[in-house]
Amino acid sequence: IRDSSKTNLNSSIMPLLDGKKSTDIGFLVYNGSYITLKNFQLTNYNKMVYGNISDHIFLENIITVHGNRNIQIVGERSHDNVILNCVGYNGGLHNFSIDGTESLVQDNLSYCDRNDNSTDYYYSVFGSDHVIRNNYSKRVGELHHYGHGLSIHTFSPGHSNATDPNKTYYNFVDGHTSVNIVKPIEFRHGGTRYNVARAVHSYGQGPGSSAAGGIMFRDNAGFNIVENSIVETGSNGTCINFTESVEIGVGLGHDNIIRNNIFKNTKSSIFVDNRNSISATGYNNKIYNNTFYNNERLFDKYLGTVGFSNCEFKNNIVYSCLLYT
Repeated sequence: IRDSSKTNLNSSIMPLLDGKKSTDIGFLVYNGSYITLKNFQLTNYNKMVYGNISDHIFLENIITVHGNRNIQIVGERSHDNVILNCVGYNGGLHNFSIDGTESLVQDNLSYCDRNDNSTDYYYSVFGSDHVIRNNYSKRVGELHHYGHGLSIHTFSPGHSNATDPNKTYYNFVDGHTSVNIVKPIEFRHGGTRYNVARAVHSYGQGPGSSAAGGIMFRDNAGFNIVENSIVETGSNGTCINFTESVEIGVGLGHDNIIRNNIFKNTKSSIFVDNRNSISATGYNNKIYNNTFYNNERLFDKYLGTVGFSNCEFKNNIVYSCLLYT
């Protein structure tokens, strides 16, 4: 599945559906249960495979190329769905998106190599109790959009799928590879809590490698854990990023734990950014038992007034760092 040649469509291998740049949907599952779709190729639909308010949907070995939303299961009442060994290639908004509860997204390839309608979200995770395991995302070349590799987030207020309270809780990321993506994994919005990401690997490769980034906590996400991961960012990359972007939640993140990781060969180890007109604060964040190697700056700030309280930086190994403040 790591081979980009998987995106080459061939109707002699398995059925190929071509929407001819249609605004329609290739496969629609609405309020469905116990449905299996396997061994299909789809191209040139707005939505390739689209499920809504559905459960026990099993998608396997489906290749989607040049859509807007390639493979997406939405609806807070969706549950127990599986996306396995599929390909999302050059989806404009999403290559993969999952919502609801207790679903599995495993062994998939998300890939983009075009500037027109570049992929925004390689993987989007909404809802709770999902397992996101051993997936791969790659941005190829100096594309206009830097991309969100794996975004764990809630919906914006007013969105048709936004709930009250708006929660994305208890999701488990177990192995995720991201190549040349500025936000390889992000915990985004105040309703994104109690999620764990383990064994994430972000690195740069070939053209576009300078954009490779690290872990982002955005708009007051809290109580999340990142552990046992390796971040090798590009020349302009950041390893750990706390950001307030005036979206949902006011703050730089709180009660997050970053432990037992390796961060190396980057510009900024810990980066802080506040796009708000008022000051933004992060609190109770803990960074410990990590290794920071060959990074230009240990701490760096871009915009705005920022502050941290009751945060810990302890038992870390820091070496070959040019600037510490």
